Amino acid sequence: MPASTVLWIRLAPRQPSFAPYVIPGKNCHGFWWRGHSINNNDLLIFPRNNELHSSSNSDFAVFTISIREAYLEQLADELGVVGVLENRHEVIRLDPDISRDLRVLAESIVKSNDGLSAIEASRLLAEKLTLSTTSDTSVKRPTLRKRDLAVNRIIEYVRNTPAATSELAKLCRLARVSERTLQYAFKEHYGIAPNTFVKRWNLNSVRQTLMQADPETDTVFSIAMDHGFHHQGQFAADYRELFAELPSRTLEGPSFNL
Repeated sequence: MPASTVLWIRLAPRQPSFAPYVIPGKNCHGFWWRGHSINNNDLLIFPRNNELHSSSNSDFAVFTISIREAYLEQLADELGVVGVLENRHEVIRLDPDISRDLRVLAESIVKSNDGLSAIEASRLLAEKLTLSTTSDTSVKRPTLRKRDLAVNRIIEYVRNTPAATSELAKLCRLARVSERTLQYAFKEHYGIAPNTFVKRWNLNSVRQTLMQADPETDTVFSIAMDHGFHHQGQFAADYRELFAELPSRTLEGPSFNL
C-alpha cells in the first residue's frame, strides 16, 4: 500500500454484544486514526458507529479482534478488575512489553494449525486485553475546537456527496474557515491536505463500488463518472498509485492461484 494512504472502512453495524479491538502490527510505525497519532504500542477500540477513516503509511498492518462482552465480563470477574465495558476511550497507550505480548499472541492465533493452541492463545489474548482496557493510560478524544469542527463539516460533506469536489476554495467555504486553518486541521488529523483527503475518499468510494459491481453490466468509466472523475487517464493513474492495481482489475474481482 503506498505511503499516506487514506483508509475509509465501512463496517457492518457493530453488534452490541461484541467488543472490537485493533492491535497494530510490529512493523506498523505510525498512522492517523480518528484524530489520534497512532504507533505500534497503542491499543485501539472501535467506535460504536460503523465507519472509520484514517491515514496510514505503507507499513500499515493490524490485527482486528472481536470478543463477546459477556466473556469479557466473565474474565473481568475472574481477574478481579472492573470497568472493562465502561471504558469508552478509543486509544489506550500500552507498555511496549504488553504491546509485544499482544502481537505475539495475535500472530500465533493467525498462524496456528493446532485448534487447542489457538484456543489457549485466544484466552490469553482476551485476558491481556481485559487488563489493558481497565488500565489508567487511556487517551481521551480531544475536545472539539475550530479545527475539529471544520474537519467534521468536510467529513459530513463527502459522506453525503457521491462526487464531492476536492477544490480547496469550495472546501474552505463548506468548512467555514480560512485555507490556512483547514490545511492545519487536516494535517493535524490525517497528516495530509484537505483536497488530497477528499480525492482519496472519492477513490475509496469508487473502489467500494467496483468491488460490488457486476463486470458483465457495469463499466469503470460509468462508475468513475458517477464519482466525479471525468479525466479517465488521470483517474486510472491515481487509482493505481493508491491501490497498486488498475480499476479494471478491481472490477474483475479477486483471482486465486491454485
